[in-house]
Amino acid sequence: ETREIAEREVRPLMPQRSLQDHIENLCTEIALDLQLKARGVVAFGGFAAQGNSSRYVSDLASTAALAAIARVNTVSLVRQEALASAIRQQGFSLFDLTDKLNAIAVGKSLAADYIVTGTVIESASTIVVFSRLLNTSS
Repeated sequence: ETREIAEREVRPLMPQRSLQDHIENLCTEIALDLQLKARGVVAFGGFAAQGNSSRYVSDLASTAALAAIARVNTVSLVRQEALASAIRQQGFSLFDLTDKLNAIAVGKSLAADYIVTGTVIESASTIVVFSRLLNTSS
């Protein structure tokens, strides 16, 4: 009987949000989290595309996150060129920053207090975007 009720139950319509909206919300969360941290320097490693994920989504997330972090007035951003150089010097790729220890090592080499990285995983019907804000001193 409970199952029959559940099957007949009218569910409220949930508004559909675009991928862009979801990414903007994630980036807002990253920025809000940074505002709660002590003043400092942030290295932004971007979002790596995992598996067969398209670069479009990882680029979209990276661009939006970088813009959101740049608006936080309590932190300063490491230049992307300096970050790219540090990644190369340690023999890493952008995807290697998904490993916590690698990300912290790169952040420390840049004298950054925090490093932000992320991953985009796409399947046939779903896109999952993970982000990580790491304190390099812990």
